[in-house]
Amino acid sequence: MGASGSIVDVTPLQRMARDDLGLQALSQVPAFYTVLVEVYVRHHPWGGSDKSSNGHRYDSIPFANGMIGAGMSCQLVHYVHEQHDKFFEVCPQ
Repeated sequence: MGASGSIVDVTPLQRMARDDLGLQALSQVPAFYTVLVEVYVRHHPWGGSDKSSNGHRYDSIPFANGMIGAGMSCQLVHYVHEQHDKFFEVCPQ
């Protein structure tokens, strides 16, 4: 698991991105805990026409880095329709 899996345990969710290249390290004591949810479309290459080859939207890493730079945590998590129930079990954490 990459940097986006280190604050809240998201291991029950299937990891869809190939990597988190460029994502800054998360603070272990952030001011706020946030998550950036990306929708993964299985029948599209890389998860959708808005995704880069790593599986993230082109602006997800910069957006998350902005929050991390402001003292927050920001985990990148994909919503996958087939994991709907599991996703909403993990969300309350």
